[in-house]
Amino acid sequence: SQAKQLLEVGIFNLNENQKDIRYAQGIAYLGIVLRELGEYPEAKKLLEQSLKIYDKEFSLNHIGAAWALLHLSNIYREFGDYDKAISVLRHSIA
Repeated sequence: SQAKQLLEVGIFNLNENQKDIRYAQGIAYLGIVLRELGEYPEAKKLLEQSLKIYDKEFSLNHIGAAWALLHLSNIYREFGDYDKAISVLRHSIA
């Protein structure tokens, strides 16, 4: 999709500075797009990577981290792992 291509270009340009909040946001957005395209393993990987950056460089209390957690929980829900989905959602509101 065009959204996927545009995000990949933008992320590539930020790749040298992975501590930049725009990089964390970009890979989370790409993860969301990939989830919508049904590319779940790659989407999950990118959302988790984004969360690691938020946790290390910023805070899991950041709205971007909450957004990534929401979409990560949706992936678990879509695969029937309801306990994990609930756990991730609880983490997002903690």
